[in-house]
Amino acid sequence: MTPEKQQEIALALQSKGALGPCSACHQLGRLVQPEYAGLLFSKTATFELPGPVVTCAIVECQNCGFITLHNLPKLGVKS
Repeated sequence: MTPEKQQEIALALQSKGALGPCSACHQLGRLVQPEYAGLLFSKTATFELPGPVVTCAIVECQNCGFITLHNLPKLGVKS
């Protein structure tokens, strides 16, 4: 991921109010990481490949390491 894409994602998250304090430790300092995550979805407990995958941004708390994933298409950001 480019620094420009990280900034685009951060701005999209800020516009939704999703970059506030960490929900685990309540400290400020959550950052968009320079990698993507793919979240695999399944309607059953047995995952079939290939299945539907959603591209997500990874946001990590710089204090405690808590990670959240954010659905890029829902944010209007192309990966």
